[in-house]
Amino acid sequence: MKLKFQKTPKCEITGKPATYFVHQGPKVAATRAKVAELKEGEPLIKFLKPSEISNLSEEDEYDQCLHYWKFVAVDAPEYAGDYHFEIAEFFKSPTSTVDWLAHLHEKDWFDANDFCAMLHRFRKATGSYGIL
Repeated sequence: MKLKFQKTPKCEITGKPATYFVHQGPKVAATRAKVAELKEGEPLIKFLKPSEISNLSEEDEYDQCLHYWKFVAVDAPEYAGDYHFEIAEFFKSPTSTVDWLAHLHEKDWFDANDFCAMLHRFRKATGSYGIL
């Protein structure tokens, strides 16, 4: 299924077209305190600079903290995360999006704040503004 976004989303790791949403990391709720703790060491993942993905701002708080949810290309090293699904399947229809969100919410490790932070980055990367 071909999705129609204003811009093609680029993988947050390789810069190639993104095709999957991926969760990689601990399956526990990520709090801001845990994120701050993790920032002091080496990051688990080397993210591309926001300007390499789209016109994202370096100051954007969604780009400045460690994330376990990412949008990636099928050949990105992080594609083999512990949970992934196709972006096209998530957005296939309103029913599909609702079903995916409800399914994810049933997972005790699902962190809605982290997932929504990824959706904010995805929104910027695709130019998905102006509907609301």
